[in-house]
Amino acid sequence: MAFGIVVAIMGAGIDLNSFALLAGALGVGIGFGLQDIVRNFISGLILIFERPIQVGDAVQVEELSGKVKQIGIRSSIIKTWEGAEVIVPNGNLISNKLINWTLSDQRRRIDVKVGVAYGSNVDLVKETLLKCAKENEKLLTSPAPYVLFDEFGDSSLNFELRCWTSDFASWVEIRSDIRSAIDKAFRKKNIEIPFPQRDLHIKSSVNLAETQLIEEE
Repeated sequence: MAFGIVVAIMGAGIDLNSFALLAGALGVGIGFGLQDIVRNFISGLILIFERPIQVGDAVQVEELSGKVKQIGIRSSIIKTWEGAEVIVPNGNLISNKLINWTLSDQRRRIDVKVGVAYGSNVDLVKETLLKCAKENEKLLTSPAPYVLFDEFGDSSLNFELRCWTSDFASWVEIRSDIRSAIDKAFRKKNIEIPFPQRDLHIKSSVNLAETQLIEEE
């Protein structure tokens, strides 16, 4: 039947080259349209078999961060910490830099930075920071918390407390509790947390004019 149709068209004097050109252009358009679909489909297979991420993992892809809610063949759903559900093509998860915070365990390091006034007892500051960390029951004893004397800042001596927790879902609340404990301990031991200070030297235009007049004389 198909051969008969072709013969009939040729017998009618219709040029088949135009149909071939049209079919070629249509095929190229379909190919470009299916390119992303095929890419995302193959990426979905890679996610399913290699399992670099799993449902419930805390991940970060470029500026997007949240928890994996669903992994599909073409796309996956990530629920952000703010509560939004974002549909991400699987190709983006494979080709872009992906950070999986909970691939092997739920541990998370917590960094708390604090500055104290110049002249403060450095040893006392480090001891107080370590005590605040050790008194928090949600922090791990191994790895043990430790304190770094970070730098001499413009207005303060800067320290950094580093500690670990196995409760990834609550690390933000734990960090807040540590900061509250540090503020309370510093007040108790009279360790000052300074505010940024700047020295300004103001010269009035009148004084400048008088100075210029004296110099000219």
